[in-house]
Amino acid sequence: MNTLRNRLQLGLLGAALLATGCGGQNVGGSESRCASDLPAGFSCERSLPVEQSQCSGNATGSTLTPNVHWSTDGKALHIEDARFRCNQSVCAYLDASSNEAQVVLQPCEMSPSTVARCDCGYSFDVPVTLPQASHSVTVELRSDAYGGEPTSQALGTLNVGSSAKLCDGSSALRFAASSGGGNLSGLPPFLSEIGWSLLLIDGQCHYYAMTAPDHEIRSGTLSEADAQSFSQELSLGAWQGLPEPRGCPDAGVESFAFGPDRAAVSCESTALTQASAAWLERLYEAGSPVDGPVRYWVTQPSNEQWPESNPEIALPYPLTEAPAEITRPYEPGAPLIASDSDAAKLRALRAEYQATTHVQLAPYYSVPIVLGAPGHGPTYYDLSLRDTVPFEVDGALAISAFIQ
Repeated sequence: MNTLRNRLQLGLLGAALLATGCGGQNVGGSESRCASDLPAGFSCERSLPVEQSQCSGNATGSTLTPNVHWSTDGKALHIEDARFRCNQSVCAYLDASSNEAQVVLQPCEMSPSTVARCDCGYSFDVPVTLPQASHSVTVELRSDAYGGEPTSQALGTLNVGSSAKLCDGSSALRFAASSGGGNLSGLPPFLSEIGWSLLLIDGQCHYYAMTAPDHEIRSGTLSEADAQSFSQELSLGAWQGLPEPRGCPDAGVESFAFGPDRAAVSCESTALTQASAAWLERLYEAGSPVDGPVRYWVTQPSNEQWPESNPEIALPYPLTEAPAEITRPYEPGAPLIASDSDAAKLRALRAEYQATTHVQLAPYYSVPIVLGAPGHGPTYYDLSLRDTVPFEVDGALAISAFIQ
């Protein structure tokens, strides 16, 4: 969501990560004093250690959009694209007097006699342990008082607890991204049960990825480094304040969920959708095909021309018994479920068909198949199938039922 590193190319002014202890104490000190010039109404409990990055470049005249999210382990606040003066040390203070804790970052010296005449972009890591009663924390940036009253900038509110971490060790669903809705454009209805594409990650960093409804679902496990990069690039925990989707006729919606947080985007490309799409492609390429049940449906040809013009593209139906039900295209129906060896045969059929060059009049999102019966000529049908994931109920993706 942040493009500071790409935007600011004007030279680095710092040389190393700065560890700052606020209130006149060193990092890790048992007691840290509160400053005397904090915002009105801020009931300071203590100052917090701060790891301040080097200056990312001269930010004077630049537009920065700071944001905050939890570190991957959920133990520190990570703030990016924050603007302070060049060579200005920043301190952090905690107010934990209510269930909604507050953290303020402001210059350690609020009334300097001289200042650098330039601004820098910084990032900060602020380790913080909150009382058990705290359910959220708000973060605020505050300028110094040189030449006028300090100005404040609210970065948003983050949920506290396990919801702050991507991989918390649980088997629960932690992150979900899916696209769906809009005009099906010839897609067999049952294939849209879990969307056009999806990326699901559980608390053990195990993921499921699908790039198209008629393609196989793949799974794998994120490394610790990947989990951290994923959290940062998708700004997990910092979706508060994102605009509502605008919506447009026949358009689908990309939906995102991280713990209790939700976001949706329609009819546009945003930093969130771009980062999610890049990770989906990357993880899909790195993943392995899933096993487990397959949901499938056999219908009469959706395009009557393909059996007449291209009967040779049809593959033999791989299962021993004929389908229990054959419906007309796009009519409601209950998909069939194949397990074990039957599921493997259907996946092999899909892979064989998708490895070939499709003719123009091939069925949409389906595999053309042929069934033969003794004494009868061949009959042609469309076979649609999809893999399954653990986070669905009765064939529908049930994010709210599984996510924590």
